[in-house]
Amino acid sequence: MKRIILTLICAITTFGISLPANAVTAPGYTPRNSTTFNNPKGSRAAELAIVTQINRSIDASPRGSTIRMAQYLFNIDSSTDKLIAAYKRGVNVQLLIDDAESTTETRRVIRALGTNKAKSSFVATCRRSCMASTTSVMHAKFYLFSAVGSARLVTMVS
Repeated sequence: MKRIILTLICAITTFGISLPANAVTAPGYTPRNSTTFNNPKGSRAAELAIVTQINRSIDASPRGSTIRMAQYLFNIDSSTDKLIAAYKRGVNVQLLIDDAESTTETRRVIRALGTNKAKSSFVATCRRSCMASTTSVMHAKFYLFSAVGSARLVTMVS
């Protein structure tokens, strides 16, 4: 598990969030090289701005591409539905979550993807955020996409 976390950190450090210059002119959804914030006092859309961007990126990931996510808690129904749909259309989906959290969404995505890390899609869990021998929480969320629309090597961190 430490190797997976290290790989994620290396990928973020190496690839950053650079997008190709032509990304904004491509048809379909391509995330912009920008920052997105939720506004908890705004409209429903403003409250869910980050989840919406992640979900749109999942939807725009083409067949054969890879989505990797690492987070402590996985509990958003819409993201669960979109990851399962992406998997069914041929996207490789790899999800890393803390083993202490068991939600309905976690169980659904495990049923769909399985837990065999030798396969191209899976859900992996780790104890104490894969980082420590004492209580530890993987609070940051990492989202890595090999392709979203016309963009390649997209990184999102929240």
